[in-house]
Amino acid sequence: MNPLGKYRLPRSSRPAAAGTVRWMPGLALGMGLAMLPGLLSPNAFAADRDDPLGRPTLKDARSADVSPLTAKANRKAARTVTEGEAADAAAARRARTDQNRSVTWPGKGTAQLTLPDKGSAKAKPGSLPLTLEPASGKNRAAGSVRVNVLDQKAARALGVKGVVLTVTGPKTGGRAELGVDYSAFASAYGADWAWLQMQRLPDCALSDPSKAKCRTRAPLGTTNRRGADELSAPLAFAPATRSASTGSTMVLALAAGSQSGAGDLKATPLAASSTWEAGGSSGTFTWAYPLRTPPAAAGPQPELEISYDSGSVDGRTATTNNQGTALGEGFDITSSYIERQYGSCDEDGQDDKYDLCWKYENASIVLNGKATELVKDDTSGTWRLKSDDASTVERRTGADNGDDNGEYWTVTTGEGTVYTFGLNKLPGAGTDDRTKSVWTVPVFGDDEGEPGHSDGSSFSGRDKKQAWRWNLDLVEDTRGNSSTYWYEDEANYYDKVGDDNTGTAYTRGG
Repeated sequence: MNPLGKYRLPRSSRPAAAGTVRWMPGLALGMGLAMLPGLLSPNAFAADRDDPLGRPTLKDARSADVSPLTAKANRKAARTVTEGEAADAAAARRARTDQNRSVTWPGKGTAQLTLPDKGSAKAKPGSLPLTLEPASGKNRAAGSVRVNVLDQKAARALGVKGVVLTVTGPKTGGRAELGVDYSAFASAYGADWAWLQMQRLPDCALSDPSKAKCRTRAPLGTTNRRGADELSAPLAFAPATRSASTGSTMVLALAAGSQSGAGDLKATPLAASSTWEAGGSSGTFTWAYPLRTPPAAAGPQPELEISYDSGSVDGRTATTNNQGTALGEGFDITSSYIERQYGSCDEDGQDDKYDLCWKYENASIVLNGKATELVKDDTSGTWRLKSDDASTVERRTGADNGDDNGEYWTVTTGEGTVYTFGLNKLPGAGTDDRTKSVWTVPVFGDDEGEPGHSDGSSFSGRDKKQAWRWNLDLVEDTRGNSSTYWYEDEANYYDKVGDDNTGTAYTRGG
């Protein structure tokens, strides 16, 4: 088969000259086939290059001297780890042993224990091993005591999960140390019963166990030797009266306490992360959640919390401003500010004009979670808190804050802390650094003597940009420490004088 298809080598139309060799078709075709593999072979690459598909040329391996890494061991840390592992293994073995131990509660029994001249007295009333030893110190020793062990039915009636016994001392009173071997019921409850202790019940526990006051327990100074399943506690008996036939008797219980040297099993206190209140004269529901703020290096620091008040939602209708805060409807975050109220122009004699008109000089303050009105003395022109608490209130002008005359406020508390509201450009601030603490809105002075009235010949030209809220932006204490607050305002537009096609900007919040 011809690999070149229908290709034919051309033949010369001229006769061959003398001495020349005529190429035969068969010879030419054979040479072409012989050259073809060479054209297609990779060997067409330069002979001095490596084979791109072959094994790369690598340097011969060489040996290098190395030294093993020997870290210096911390013997103290290693010993601590080893001891911890041994203690854990021992506790695991003890736990497995305790799980397989049977529980045998003592029954009823009575015994008289009398101290010998030397040593201790022992007895097993109701199969409960007891030991009586002299108490430490120079106090009178209770030479002989009578022990009566109650059964489990009597213990349950007293609400005791353990053993109840009574101990009667001598008429002369005295002190002694009572020891108990609780190995027979050491595995009755969990936690190794490390909290097992001797507790004293009121004297009325046996005569009236149903009363709550007769079921209270007072722990004694118990020593619990867990490895030996033994505990002991000192007992002190008061001398009996002359008319008494026996010494004083105390009711004791062997039961688990809430804590010991091995830990604490008390109920974890539930720290409320938020506070709430409902009802009251207003019938509203309020809720507050405190927020943690980084501590200040010195001086004042902000206290923030998220709060909710259902009363801020009640009564809103389609004709009221129903825009919620940045946190949502009814929610707010702790903020301190001074605010002024303006009235509707429609209610001030300007029919169908729903802009804001000047009413009178008024202000209210919210500072550190407390709110009150600011009252102006018409004679002196000074301001003070309605709930006067020795704070000094000053209304000032000239600040670069967007208000028509730069109105801002300072409040100095009785201890000397100064709160500044609406300064906007703080002392030492850069060219473009502004707290945006003042929120403004166009306000019309439609009556004689009101701000803006003299600025225009008609109602439409008598408006001024007035602040409706001055937010707190600077706090300074008596030592010169200060903290600043910064805001991001939210702009909106409304139809000013009812014929504004483009809309007039005002600050709706922030």
